[in-house]
Amino acid sequence: MRIFILEDEIHEPGGLDGRHRLKHILRKHELTLATSRCEGEELYRPGTYDLMLLDHDLEGRPECRPDYHNTGWQFVKWLVEYETKPVLTIIHSHNYDGGKKMMDLLTANGWKVERHFYGRVYETALEKQFGEG
Repeated sequence: MRIFILEDEIHEPGGLDGRHRLKHILRKHELTLATSRCEGEELYRPGTYDLMLLDHDLEGRPECRPDYHNTGWQFVKWLVEYETKPVLTIIHSHNYDGGKKMMDLLTANGWKVERHFYGRVYETALEKQFGEG
């Protein structure tokens, strides 16, 4: 399975909620890891993913263009214009309003979207559904 992850704390051991565990849980899959909106746009390959895991708040990362914010919302706005084959997307942001905006835009454009707040329950569900590889 090919999985795209947009998460700024993916490489930080012991980061908020230990989000580096995503790499461990999904280690048997082909992962594309982006830590900022700009990096996401650079690494994303349309039509190639089976699952997307997206965060909203991508703070603390350099921005490629000062006229855009470094958020999952900005990435999703770009994504719906660029991707013609929507895939299952899980938004795991704790930012309620930002995550809702992302979910609403994706859903309005025909994407299947789930919303889960990041935490142990989310990790357990991912491990149960996708951890076997």
